Amino acid sequence: MQTVRIFNQLDSPWNFKTSNQVGEIWKIEYKNLIEINQGAPLVGNLCVNGVSLPNSSLFGSPFIYTDNSLYIPMFIRRFCLSGFILSRVDLVTAKISTIGKIKNLIYLDSLQNNTLMYYTDIDKTNEEHLYIGR
Repeated sequence: MQTVRIFNQLDSPWNFKTSNQVGEIWKIEYKNLIEINQGAPLVGNLCVNGVSLPNSSLFGSPFIYTDNSLYIPMFIRRFCLSGFILSRVDLVTAKISTIGKIKNLIYLDSLQNNTLMYYTDIDKTNEEHLYIGR
């Protein structure tokens, strides 16, 4: 299987394009960007072809696009717990599903053989893998 890398190789959780054309029909945009803490990653509402995803969810960057789906870090804030969880956004149905556990940072790198590879630190030294199945 071919390795799928993040959509834009220059994107990071702190600096990324806010509008991307992916595939032939999908325009992905971040709106209402905020910094969750000083020096922390940026997150914002995600719009697909001009329509905001439901539930006012906040998403970070970078993302991986494959088969009409985005794999993207979603910001979670719960009582005494906040962080990022990997999520899959089905671009056709706008359904959001979460994968794995909440981490302080999710810095996506690639998808190969149904396994997402990402880092949990800014220096890209703590590498983790998550099998997503199919």
